[in-house]
Amino acid sequence: MTWTMAYNTVRHELKTATGKRLENLQKALKSAQCRFGSYDLDKYITISVEGYSCVAFIINPSEVSRNVFPFDEERVYPMQGVKLEPRFLTWSDLKDEEAD
Repeated sequence: MTWTMAYNTVRHELKTATGKRLENLQKALKSAQCRFGSYDLDKYITISVEGYSCVAFIINPSEVSRNVFPFDEERVYPMQGVKLEPRFLTWSDLKDEEAD
């Protein structure tokens, strides 16, 4: 699985998500917190990986964990490994991600 560094803070997602998505975000976050041992919400972000929302842990300002916790409106998925692929996003890429 790969991602391109576009993200939201978990705090933002917790404020804006509703219904099953919020419930599954909270479950994925809890799994990540148990895995990484940090309960500081500022240490977590949500990223989009191959169309799935994932909770990721910020190791330091320039490094994010390679283990992520995917979720969507339907369910929480098992922890996955992720490969970082930095790239420039075009305006249309940003518009597509906002629509997701």
